[in-house]
Amino acid sequence: MSEHAGITSGRASGTALARTHAPFVAALLALSLLVFGGIAAFNVAVDPFRAFRTEFSEKRFASAWVGTRRVSKGEVLRHSECRVLLLGTSRVERGFDPAHPGFGGVAGGGCNMGLGATNLWEGLRVFRYAVRHEPLEHVVLGLDMLMFNANRQFEWDFRQSIFNESRRYPDYRLGTLLSRYAIDSSRKVIERSRMSVTDANDDRGFLARGVHSGFDYRGESVKLLRGFMTNPKSYGPYVDDGSRWAMLDEILRTCRERGIRLTIVLPPSHALDMEMLWVSGNWGAFEVWKRRIVEMADAENARASEEAAGAWRVPVWDFTTHAGRNAEELPRRAEGEQWRAMRDWLETSHFTKEYGDDVIARMTGVQREGREMPGEDIGVRLTGENIEAHLARLRSDRGWFVRAFPTDARMVRNLWEQAKRARRESAAEGG
Repeated sequence: MSEHAGITSGRASGTALARTHAPFVAALLALSLLVFGGIAAFNVAVDPFRAFRTEFSEKRFASAWVGTRRVSKGEVLRHSECRVLLLGTSRVERGFDPAHPGFGGVAGGGCNMGLGATNLWEGLRVFRYAVRHEPLEHVVLGLDMLMFNANRQFEWDFRQSIFNESRRYPDYRLGTLLSRYAIDSSRKVIERSRMSVTDANDDRGFLARGVHSGFDYRGESVKLLRGFMTNPKSYGPYVDDGSRWAMLDEILRTCRERGIRLTIVLPPSHALDMEMLWVSGNWGAFEVWKRRIVEMADAENARASEEAAGAWRVPVWDFTTHAGRNAEELPRRAEGEQWRAMRDWLETSHFTKEYGDDVIARMTGVQREGREMPGEDIGVRLTGENIEAHLARLRSDRGWFVRAFPTDARMVRNLWEQAKRARRESAAEGG
């Protein structure tokens, strides 16, 4: 065979070889499109974050959507016109109804962006997103000392959300369509739907969650208290590295510069939760934390007054104490008796919507129709002029609580001793 013929034959063979791959590649592409299209269609049909809100998904799965996650809360804002933004932990999420008349009612444009186990780093990014995309008029910032714990970084699903400033929108949208996180969330929604679980957030992000019949208030509260004492994201131990204060300053400054009203609230905390602060040695840090919040608010109010006469002043409302409605006793049950429901608490960490309504009414001066305005015995508006007297009163309330409820106070101290012993044993095993 001549050299020319060999070359020609080789070219023909190579062309034939290349052509044989075409059906395989086409089949692979078709199969990939089918698989990814099926995954996307599945996640659109279930819509675990209510991102697409089709007629099919709204009729079948809306009541079971996974509304307490960061991705879902971002979609709440994306589908709303938010004028009143509520920020904070799950205490805000479960206790403050954004449709309360104090926030303008159903038509007021309130959105509850409370997030479980959150911190001020996350809260600032939710705030930034809302400032950029929403016609904000009022921000209600619920602050918990745990939001300033440096051991609390962002939750793992925060990076999947629209609040993640380093994630571009196309990547975010693909995540809600094709990611394993979306698939797992869709499965969870289907499971919740089959079990008739309907404790999802509403369209404004509010989780009006109660407790089931026979709920063990004491047992669940003990679990929460023990967890707070041992978890480094809570008080095991609590670390304030100073970084969160610059974040609070940015929120204060941005609201002033943009003419957005800002209200700071320290939501109610049950007396047993407060006692945990005391026995764990964090009470001093608690007082320092409150003083600094008041100092920053007073300084911001002074700057606002200099810039414009009659400017909105940032109020700081404190509802944390050992006394009053926060000291509601955990129910006990004798053999054969029915559980007695608590009036104001779901457990020692979260208060009820009804208590939240009174807190909002106290701050805004507006109550729901048919309900009495709360008295001045709940909540104190703090300033630099009354902060020291207020802190002294809180220490006095703590003394009253220990005398009035010695068994419960002793229970908290025993839990703290158990937590310390567990940490020592863990350190010994690791050392």
